[in-house]
Amino acid sequence: MTQTVAPTEEPLNLGETKLFLRVTNNAEDAQIANLIAAARGWAESTQLTQLCEATWELRYDCFPDWEIKLPINP
Repeated sequence: MTQTVAPTEEPLNLGETKLFLRVTNNAEDAQIANLIAAARGWAESTQLTQLCEATWELRYDCFPDWEIKLPINP
């Protein structure tokens, strides 16, 4: 299974996160944004649940004789 379209937004925006963290300067915006993305990625991989809209592609060599279960919950 491969991700064909990555999420375009995060579940938390930078402004809300900075307000929660009580950060007032803009010097660490890039680091905070990276931490938000990393936290989302960790949560999605451990919970097997997609938190933000993304497109995935699942391919089989032939049509399976069993039921098809999605490896990631929508």
